[in-house]
Amino acid sequence: FANFQYGSISGTKWHDQDGDSVMDGSEPKLANWLIRLKKGTTLVNSSTTNASGNYSFTNITAGTYEVSESLLTGWTQTFPASGKYTITIISGTVETNKNFGNLKLGSISGSKFFDHDSSGTKNGCEEMLANFKFELSKGSVKETLTTGTSGTFSFINKLPGTYTLKEIQKSGWRQTKPAGGALYTITISSGVDTSGFEFGNFYALDSAKMRTMIHSNFADIISVATNAQGYIKVTVSNIDQLGSNVKDTVFNR
Repeated sequence: FANFQYGSISGTKWHDQDGDSVMDGSEPKLANWLIRLKKGTTLVNSSTTNASGNYSFTNITAGTYEVSESLLTGWTQTFPASGKYTITIISGTVETNKNFGNLKLGSISGSKFFDHDSSGTKNGCEEMLANFKFELSKGSVKETLTTGTSGTFSFINKLPGTYTLKEIQKSGWRQTKPAGGALYTITISSGVDTSGFEFGNFYALDSAKMRTMIHSNFADIISVATNAQGYIKVTVSNIDQLGSNVKDTVFNR
């Protein structure tokens, strides 16, 4: 008499929210994912994960099998690294913990505005700025984008993790938001779309040319008069703007 004990294969499907390929206890399990069992090129069986994210194949005969998932739109597989399992079944084989991890990619978006009054806050009349470049970094990996005509940018299809976002400075411009040329540090998890990262800039012409100024910043305004060209003539004294002295008479439009 000869006997063979059927084999089995089972595992769990989970949402790898931090993208570390480890099934943490707090990470949710994923239901209604199709898991496939193939022998060679033949599909032998398929199983859909239950409410607990579990699947199983039973009554498997001897041979070498491949277990893989059917990837859903918008998701990226993080585990196993090869994307599948290759398993040899002999009599009595019980294979467990053949798990699959997945995440959704996220995005990081922001905007660039002309901070005319150098306040660090976008006012309703201040326009957006095109053709400014931004750099997004995660470790040694860097990516750059340029603002379009709307003054916005968006880095898409980003894996979970911590990123730094900064402006690549243009000559003649001074960053006012974040203050002092600072950058943003952003942490995203699976499927998170982050936005609202604003950058403001003030255009600082050299001291030989017209400067943009805020009248209320000057303590000693002697006279203000409108000239024929539509400029406002402001006579001031003892001004030190951006680290350099400015002529006593300047013009603001």
